[in-house]
Amino acid sequence: MSTIKVDNVLNSTGDQDSGIDLSTNDQIILKTANTTAVTVDSSQNTSIAGDTSIAGDTSIAGDLTIPDKIIHNGDTNTNIRFPANDTITFETGGSERVRVTPSGYLNVGTTRENALFYVEGSENPNMRVHHSQNADEINVILQHEYAQGSQTATMIAFRNSVGNERGSIKTSGTATAYNTS
Repeated sequence: MSTIKVDNVLNSTGDQDSGIDLSTNDQIILKTANTTAVTVDSSQNTSIAGDTSIAGDTSIAGDLTIPDKIIHNGDTNTNIRFPANDTITFETGGSERVRVTPSGYLNVGTTRENALFYVEGSENPNMRVHHSQNADEINVILQHEYAQGSQTATMIAFRNSVGNERGSIKTSGTATAYNTS
């Protein structure tokens, strides 16, 4: 086996500010334009500075640590974020859509921790349970459907596969009505 010994930096004669820096014990540093691009330490931990592009499948043995978010390539306003400790969010169109809080709450359309599963929205904030394999079944829809300027609301609706209401629980002021059809 042959050995090449270098005092500090291995570089090209014509490019003195780029090369392999061996000036620190048990560490290899790759530099370009006198700026550290890659560092490998004695524990084989590797740090890469700047944007990194990897083509093909990638396997990582161990943890992958990121400071804030995973961004979809070519769609920078769609991402998975870690905005605070123990919090995960999902964003589309530049807006947060889903949040899992440190308490384990799942929020859709809100950042409030009001319930284990909380859905909020100004347009059709319904939750629907539907079986896609059975056209004759009833859908259960939890909703908050107030008519503008009214105290009457449909809270739970039971609808068939074409959307016709088959039953409901409605409120009107202080009264609650249970309807079937």
